[in-house]
Amino acid sequence: MKIFPLLGSAVPPTAYEWGGGHFGYDEQQSFLKQQLMVAGLDEVMDWPAVWNPENPSYERLWGMIRATFEQRGVVEGHAAGMRAIDDINAFCRRRHGIGP
Repeated sequence: MKIFPLLGSAVPPTAYEWGGGHFGYDEQQSFLKQQLMVAGLDEVMDWPAVWNPENPSYERLWGMIRATFEQRGVVEGHAAGMRAIDDINAFCRRRHGIGP
């Protein structure tokens, strides 16, 4: 069995929380370059930070996504509770690189 961990995107969970550390572009890129077992970015689920450039977590989260794509990693996430078709379409477009 091979296990390929994914670095968590929720460190911190939101811009309004400070405990537990900070992962951003530099940390994500470093992990993917140095640790060959790390396969990508996990739990991209902060929808307000993904779609709203005014959200304080927007730059950090998109930096992690960009670092993951640059290292050919996998971005994994979910959109629990999302029901509106426009939101689902926007989420899918962003997840497939058709966003900022």
